[in-house]
Amino acid sequence: MTSKELNSRFNILVVDDNRDMLLITSSLLKISGFRTQTCESGPRCIAMTEAEVFDAVILDIEMSDMDGFAVCEHIRAQPWGKLLPIIAYTGHKEDIFQKYPGKSAFTRFLAKPATIEELSKAIHDAISAMK
Repeated sequence: MTSKELNSRFNILVVDDNRDMLLITSSLLKISGFRTQTCESGPRCIAMTEAEVFDAVILDIEMSDMDGFAVCEHIRAQPWGKLLPIIAYTGHKEDIFQKYPGKSAFTRFLAKPATIEELSKAIHDAISAMK
């Protein structure tokens, strides 16, 4: 089985309020074979994860309507969200997590912009970590 075939088993939600970054990230994942859906806000992410099963969420930290920490906290509070792999995706260095108590709720951290290989590895690592 090729990596593209393996990746096609996974449904990934990409969340970012920067439309360009959202499209770039989603496109890179699709090139790698992942099935992707996108949204541009925290509340929409919550609604989508409540309505559908995702294998992982790539979640921007700094969004204007609801930051990624609040979104992650809300998802983790749900019975179905405790084991959902959530990857923090941000342009800030990891030291941003020292400022927020919810940092441990994320499965993985990924700095923007990420390469196609970094995105794929982060997803596979996050999914493996939550099994």
